[in-house]
Amino acid sequence: MDAVRFDVMARGNDMELGWKFWLGIVAFAIAAGLAVLITMLIIGRAWYAWGFFGMFLAIAAVALVAGYIVDKRDARKRRGLEA
Repeated sequence: MDAVRFDVMARGNDMELGWKFWLGIVAFAIAAGLAVLITMLIIGRAWYAWGFFGMFLAIAAVALVAGYIVDKRDARKRRGLEA
């Protein structure tokens, strides 16, 4: 029993997170922050230019176009699976 415990301790901790992991976390945080900043700038400009209702319509239009594109892509995938 003691030999097994010593062997596990001698191998070290395999669960340590390396510098690549933390660099990825930092890069993701920076990218997410920039995405939020750009989104808020666009929404703020639309609100300033067109008011609340105009901003809402612009965001709805962008969401509808994105949904249309995703729906067409998924329909193409489904058609490929049926054949």
